[in-house]
Amino acid sequence: MMIGAVKWILAAAMMVHEGDAGQTKGTKKVASQPMEVSQIRKLAREAKTRSEHLAVAGHWEARARSFEEQAMEYERDADELASGRDYNPMRNKWPAMVQAPIERLRAKAMQARRAASESRRLMEQHRNLAERTGAATP
Repeated sequence: MMIGAVKWILAAAMMVHEGDAGQTKGTKKVASQPMEVSQIRKLAREAKTRSEHLAVAGHWEARARSFEEQAMEYERDADELASGRDYNPMRNKWPAMVQAPIERLRAKAMQARRAASESRRLMEQHRNLAERTGAATP
C-alpha cells in the first residue's frame, strides 16, 4: 500500500516539474510533452481511488490536447503549401508532386485527430470510473 502511494506522489511531482518546464500560452502553462501511453496505462492498472482515476483522466486529456495541437499544426502547414507562395512543383515540371505533400500533411492531421478522439474516450472512461469509485466509498 505504501509503495502505491509513493508512486502517485512521484507521478504528481513529475507532472509539476513538467508544468514548470512547459511553455506559457496566455495564462495557462502547457507541459512540453504529455506522459507516454505505457506510463499512463500502468497508472490506470494501479488506480484504485477516485483521485487516482481522475489523475489518469487528466493524463489522457493532456494527450488529447497535444494531438489536437499537432493536428492544427499539420493543417496550417498543408494550407501554407496549398497557398503556393513558396511551393510550386509545376515550376520544375513535376505535376505528380503537386498534391502529395499536402495530402500527406492532411492525413497526418486526420491521424492526430483520431488519436485525440481515442484519448478523450479513455479520459471519459476514467472519469466514469472515478465517479463510480467515489460513489462506492462513504
